[in-house]
Amino acid sequence: MEKPISTIIVRNILGCICGLVVGWLAYMFIGVIFGFLFSIEWVAKLLSWPSTPILYMSTGMGAFGALQAHTVSDKICLENSKGYKWGTIVVGVVILVYFVYCTIVNWIRDGFSDFVIGYFFTAVCGVLLINEGRGKD
Repeated sequence: MEKPISTIIVRNILGCICGLVVGWLAYMFIGVIFGFLFSIEWVAKLLSWPSTPILYMSTGMGAFGALQAHTVSDKICLENSKGYKWGTIVVGVVILVYFVYCTIVNWIRDGFSDFVIGYFFTAVCGVLLINEGRGKD
């Protein structure tokens, strides 16, 4: 049985908001965990090869935050008649736009750095969320 359009709209708005909030909280939580881990000297030295701990932190935070945002929004949002979960698509667009902005700003300010790589990776995660929200084509 088809769900009423009002239920689909409300669930997509709720899923979008919850996904963004949970994604941001997960992003910050993993940042705290990485901060604690990098305060341990031997862990920081271990993760300093072949790159810097900043690269692991920025990509890990972005991937974990995007994954949690997707998980929550995908569970709450309902598909429309064409199979799109608009709430999940909006979450992906917000992640994509924000982290492309962060990539460009950091590239201009610092040049090609580990933060630029991490932000770019997270922007790619936003593209994957958009693709997931488009349904099973």
